[in-house]
Order: sequence, then structure tokens, then C-alpha cells
Amino acid sequence: MKEVVEVEQAMCNLKSKLTFLIQNLQWKDFETLVDLIFRQAGWQRVGDTGKTQKTLDLELFAPVTGERAIVQIKAQSDLLQFLGYQEQFATMNDYDKFFYVVHSAKNNLTTYENDTETKLYLVDKVAELTISAGLVEWVIKKTS
Repeated sequence: MKEVVEVEQAMCNLKSKLTFLIQNLQWKDFETLVDLIFRQAGWQRVGDTGKTQKTLDLELFAPVTGERAIVQIKAQSDLLQFLGYQEQFATMNDYDKFFYVVHSAKNNLTTYENDTETKLYLVDKVAELTISAGLVEWVIKKTS
């Protein structure tokens, strides 16, 4: 159906343009966006954003499944830094999921084939999640 193809193309264009806007967010706004994305997905924040520990920007709880998660949010990161956090996460037995979300990834991280349990979300994935969470207008307001 022609309309489906047109909508898919429009969504692809939206994601591309939204990625650009997200990369223009101030660091604190990016952190807030990530928090909002997880909350829209049903996660509840435990504690204050970015204040709990060095390895942990968000500590989350999923009331439906009882899972606990850590989200580490980075303005910039490379593969070495990601692997360092990976090692730290491996020692944290109180958590079920680990997310590493990066605003501006260095080239060696963007080409890394992540096969670990830690979910690596670069800005293109953040753009997809922003659309799914209904936060496009929030990003537009923050960047205009």
C-alpha cells in the first residue's frame, strides 16, 4: 500500500531529524529525556537522577516484573569507557538489567558489535525511543 510506504519514509525522516535535535540538547536535558523515556516505558526511578553513585545515573524499578536496572548516561563515550562500565556492571548482582546510553559516541563505539547483556543505546536508538514514548514535542520545545 502506497500510504504505508509514505508513512515509513516519513518516520525514517523524522528519526533522522530528531537525532540531530537530540544531539543539540544540553547535557542535563539529554539526561532528563532518557529518564522520561524509561518512565514512559513503565520504569520507576529510585533516588535522584545522577546523584546516587558514580556508576549509576538512574536506578530503576519495574513494578510489573520486579526487575531492577541501572542506566548510565554519557554525553560522550568510547569503547574503552563502555568496556570499563561493563566490568563494573558485572559485579553488581542486585540488578537485572544494565543500560548504557550515549549522546555522542566516538567512532570505535559506533562500530562496536555489542553482544553483552548491557544494552548499548546510541543516539539513533534514543531517537526511536523518543518517538515511541511520544516525546518528540518535548525535544522540539527544548531545542527551539
